[in-house]
Amino acid sequence: MRTDPQPGQVYVVDLGYAAKSRMVLIVSVRASTAPLAVVTGLSLTRQFHGTPFEVPLPKLPWMTAQSYVNAQSLGGFKFVELGHYCGQIESGPMEQVRGAVRLWLGC
Repeated sequence: MRTDPQPGQVYVVDLGYAAKSRMVLIVSVRASTAPLAVVTGLSLTRQFHGTPFEVPLPKLPWMTAQSYVNAQSLGGFKFVELGHYCGQIESGPMEQVRGAVRLWLGC
């Protein structure tokens, strides 16, 4: 089965450190003409430090506790690295995430 990740979707990804898998929120747009099968995503976490780069997420049915997205965790992932699909983040919180990413990147 081919993975076709879309902005706002959350997947489990093995990030390779401490043998720990994390949930990753896809933030890059779909580009069917792009030569590489990669996406950009942000890790979901339960830690909150109070910076302007962090966005609290609404209660997610697949998370047991309050979760956050930190724009500082921006990373690239190959389609083949995306594991289990968890769900979709709604448009309101996604706009906040995009704002935090713009702030982090200075755009």
